[in-house]
Amino acid sequence: MTMSEQRFAADYGKRAAKCQMSKCKQQIEKGNLRIAKIVKNPFSDEGDMKQYHHPKCLFDAFSRAKSTTKVIEDPGDIEGWSNVNSEGRI
Repeated sequence: MTMSEQRFAADYGKRAAKCQMSKCKQQIEKGNLRIAKIVKNPFSDEGDMKQYHHPKCLFDAFSRAKSTTKVIEDPGDIEGWSNVNSEGRI
């Protein structure tokens, strides 16, 4: 997957997950909005895996990213975003 192919997805966790941002690593509680960076699964030659982040953590990282880093520029860049309503719930 190249930089231009980087994918992101939003959902509300059916179970808790840990934020993958190195400065956070805090729990994302069940039912809270989370954004996943979809990456190649390092444990298999096939398939992808999701690295979950608190939305604030991910966007804070984008603000410090290199100009060549793929960032979310539009809600359409996030798979599943159309299922998030104005109150932050699917």
